[in-house]
Amino acid sequence: MVNGSSPPSRALDTSRSTEEPSPVTSNARVGVDKISELPNELLATFLRLSLLEVDTTIPFLAHGVCRSYVMRLYTLRQVSASWRDVVDGTPNLWFIVSSTTPIDIAAVCLSRSKACPLLIHYGNNGAYGDYGDSEDSEAQEAMKEQESFLQFSQLTIPHRHRWAIVWLTAASDLVSDQLEGTMPLLHTVKLVSRRKTTALELNPATSSETPFGGDTKILRHVGLRGGPAAWGLARFSGLRTWKMDGLVGDGLTTQHILGVLRESPLLEVLEMERLKVQILPDDTVLAPVSLPRLTRITFRWCRGDFVNHILRHIQVPVELIEEFLIAVREWGSLQQIGLLTDGLSSWSPLLRRAHRTCNGSRFSVSSLRTLFWIARGSKKRFCLFFFGFDAVSGMQWIMDVLDQGDEPGPGVEIECRNSILHNVEAIGTFSTIKKITRLDAHICWDEESLQILFRVLGNPITPGFPWLENLKLQDWEWNTEAIMKMLQARFPHNGTGSTQLPELTIQAICSMPSWWLGDPPVQRQIMDFQEFTLAALGAKRGCWE
Repeated sequence: MVNGSSPPSRALDTSRSTEEPSPVTSNARVGVDKISELPNELLATFLRLSLLEVDTTIPFLAHGVCRSYVMRLYTLRQVSASWRDVVDGTPNLWFIVSSTTPIDIAAVCLSRSKACPLLIHYGNNGAYGDYGDSEDSEAQEAMKEQESFLQFSQLTIPHRHRWAIVWLTAASDLVSDQLEGTMPLLHTVKLVSRRKTTALELNPATSSETPFGGDTKILRHVGLRGGPAAWGLARFSGLRTWKMDGLVGDGLTTQHILGVLRESPLLEVLEMERLKVQILPDDTVLAPVSLPRLTRITFRWCRGDFVNHILRHIQVPVELIEEFLIAVREWGSLQQIGLLTDGLSSWSPLLRRAHRTCNGSRFSVSSLRTLFWIARGSKKRFCLFFFGFDAVSGMQWIMDVLDQGDEPGPGVEIECRNSILHNVEAIGTFSTIKKITRLDAHICWDEESLQILFRVLGNPITPGFPWLENLKLQDWEWNTEAIMKMLQARFPHNGTGSTQLPELTIQAICSMPSWWLGDPPVQRQIMDFQEFTLAALGAKRGCWE
């Protein structure tokens, strides 16, 4: 039913007649009557503001948002006859056409939206799920999806000239078919491929087919995930948001990506994840690409040589960047240290600024071949996550970046796992760095790790971590004697020795394993606080939390 006053679908609970008593209280009814006295234009505005705001930047919420929006719309229709007439007669309230509603509801939305621009959404709860272990179950699921998608397409394609926002989650060959026509109003596209199909096996470099109907001039926000590389080969220009994730196949080159960036000087968000991109040496002769409005940059699990190449060729005002995330697992032809000394060298002011704005940063070391540096604040955030990278060299580079400023700035927090605490050479190197003010040590019930750390901290000649103000010990066996020996060695003569160190606060966190209590569990004394308090008087510069 397209032209009926209320479609007969039980899924959205629209079967209740408007003549039935409303469940609202009498006071609420008075309020509804007063609101209903507003002119229709003002009432329509009021009703529009009461509906869910649709955020096109979060595609994975599309399923719930689109369905909830339409359900709320039908609820408003049931308040009163005047509200129903206003809702039905306001086309721009019916702009969402989604597969999450029954097909007859989608048809009603198309009919009542008249000539308004549309948000077209296709997807379901299984959009990011598995399809079972057997080939039969996958084939059956694919057939069901194809039938559902074709039914939805037959309804929406005749209105393609009104498409403004498109969220499609389906097999890539089905999605590609939707992009062949003319869409003069299309400004936002979110495409997610659910599974590999024959279309993914084609080489887009040899294909003459142009995505998006050959016209991308009006596109401003593009998000592409899991489809063929041909999706990303469109000649985008004037973009504000550009996201590409896991496109399959060959054809993408640095020349094409830099070309799109050059043609999108007002770009605000750039996110690239799991991309296979060929690096062309001819790019080196090109002038740098200026992106004066870019606020978010993300390269996640792309090859290091590709990330390095793009970072070298773009220029961004560092004060505008709100989020900067680089995660690299494979390096390609690039030596690991090359990303720090080449591609990231011009971004040092950004990292230093974010470190200060966030009141410090955190360096996490889980192994000697991993670099993880992060800073989070209310307005700024950066994260560098490198696998296969020398952690010691990385920490030294971080200190070089922070030392370039004219002011000292806040300190750095370092998190060390048990495997690092076992490495005497690594701990010795980290302990000489002056800017480390917080140390988070994961002892993991290893007495040897604790002894190595305390020997460094309590070195009577050159105490390790000379700027340390906070020490957090996690998962260790309580040992007051060891702590007191370390504090007395670190702060001799009640803290009046030749080396003046900042006061040290120790925080102990202990999640006791079941084996420690025994089987059956027995009561055990963890610490004699009276004994510890008396002993602490000999080390006034250290305090216990």
